[in-house]
Amino acid sequence: MKGKSRQDCQAARRFHSWRGAGSFFRKMFANPLTTSAILLAILAPLVIILSMSRLYDENGIRTILAEAHGALFDILIFGVLVVLINKMGERRTEIKRYRENIFDCRYWDSPEAIIRTASNIRRLNDLGCSQVDLNFHNLFKANLHNTNLRGSKIIEANLGLASLSNSDVSEVNLEGTILVGTELVDADLRNSRLVECDLRGADFANANLENVDLSGANLLGAKRLKLEQLKTVAALYGASLDPHLLEGLQEECPEKLVDRGGHYRVNDLELFDRWKKNKEKVSQQYKEHVG
Repeated sequence: MKGKSRQDCQAARRFHSWRGAGSFFRKMFANPLTTSAILLAILAPLVIILSMSRLYDENGIRTILAEAHGALFDILIFGVLVVLINKMGERRTEIKRYRENIFDCRYWDSPEAIIRTASNIRRLNDLGCSQVDLNFHNLFKANLHNTNLRGSKIIEANLGLASLSNSDVSEVNLEGTILVGTELVDADLRNSRLVECDLRGADFANANLENVDLSGANLLGAKRLKLEQLKTVAALYGASLDPHLLEGLQEECPEKLVDRGGHYRVNDLELFDRWKKNKEKVSQQYKEHVG
């Protein structure tokens, strides 16, 4: 029994060693670039040895050297080219798959769908892709910290209480999206469209709002939003603002509150003419209007 068990143990060791070797070679040859490098490393010495052995054969040396070096050139140039094309194809396939996974979660209202969508966004970022279609997605409380969403479409989505801190959200269409309580700390929102967005309680600490369209947006109760930030936006026509911010805009840059047609509207109140005549009276009316 002892001899049999010893033989079984030796056989198991051999099996595991073979299995480990097979796994090693599978990993080695799984990467086309690694395979090409191995073939080049093996064939190059052989070509050199054959070339050296034929140095005194004047009739065959020229043909051998020409063919051998031509083969090496083919492996080096065309092999690398094929690998690069293959990698580009794999990248496009992966990007397409991750985008399809995001689309499948569009109307799936569950915490699992939110986690899956956020994970696929990060995988796309790892592949150098930032443009994502998140229209109508539910990303409530999603962790999108330090992500790149530049040029994405996020129309009428739910990003309430989500984290977009230190993220690139520039040139994004966020029209009608819910951003209540969203963390936008150090976020880059340049050239984005936040028309009719609900931004109540959103944290704007150090957020870049340069050339952002906030027409009709609800900014009541926004945290750490400064007048200096609002001075850089493209438009605030029809936006809901806290009184101290509204007064500052009326004083320093009232053009931000005027639409392209020259209309002036704050919280659905046509105040432009009255504001020009009596700023204090308008400010008092606004305070009474918002509560």
